[in-house]
Amino acid sequence: MYINILGNRNFIKNESKIISLVKKAENNFDSDKYLTSYNLSGVFYRTATFYFNNKQYIKAEKYYKKTYNELGLLQKHFFGKQLKHIVQLGIANSLFSQNMRNSANEIYIEIINDIDKENKEEMKQIREQYLGSNK
Repeated sequence: MYINILGNRNFIKNESKIISLVKKAENNFDSDKYLTSYNLSGVFYRTATFYFNNKQYIKAEKYYKKTYNELGLLQKHFFGKQLKHIVQLGIANSLFSQNMRNSANEIYIEIINDIDKENKEEMKQIREQYLGSNK
């Protein structure tokens, strides 16, 4: 929550403080010690999105990939795949913004192929939000 507040107030000014908090969470959070469904994916995703919104696409890609790595087996392969698709879309848009369009398009196609065909709303949202769809 504090990362959100700092990022929304002035990301550029608060970047070093945010990264310090992210590293502290990364170094100290051990999901085996807590009975919680939380993990570091939310922290990484927020950080990635702040970087993306501030046009720092290489750092955004890095944190979107960290987010993806924090997703659980069930989210990646069974239920809750929409979250996986949103994170993959962040990676694809970061790559696209770095002019790595072939890599971005590969991820986009992977997302599209993974969406349940009857889920037309998710398909529409992904297509609308992928930067490569509009260029």
